[in-house]
Amino acid sequence: PNDGYDLKSYSYVVAGPDGTVRTGRYPIADNCRSPLVNGSYAAHCGGFNGGSIGVSWCGMKGSDAAAGRFGHWPITAAQLHRGLAFSALLAHDLGLDVANPAQAFTHREAWELHRVRGTVNH
Repeated sequence: PNDGYDLKSYSYVVAGPDGTVRTGRYPIADNCRSPLVNGSYAAHCGGFNGGSIGVSWCGMKGSDAAAGRFGHWPITAAQLHRGLAFSALLAHDLGLDVANPAQAFTHREAWELHRVRGTVNH
């Protein structure tokens, strides 16, 4: 993950082939302020960041889903499982219902379910 985008934009980043969880630049609390103060928050979901936690898996650069190419850095099984386990722990500790799309969703679901039309989350 790079500090200029990944660690600046997400609360947590699941990186490397082993799935090491890295803490982003801004803590979860920065996304819970109302109103968000001085732009000090993890801007991970194009206009839908307030009160949310961004968890990202690093990888897939150069991928093309339509062509079936996963890029030079595909997400590994270990990375997937560690990231999901970490997300489950966050959900448990914070009392989030992962079956409720208002509480747990992907960028695509922000676009489709919540009609968030950010420039980068589609």
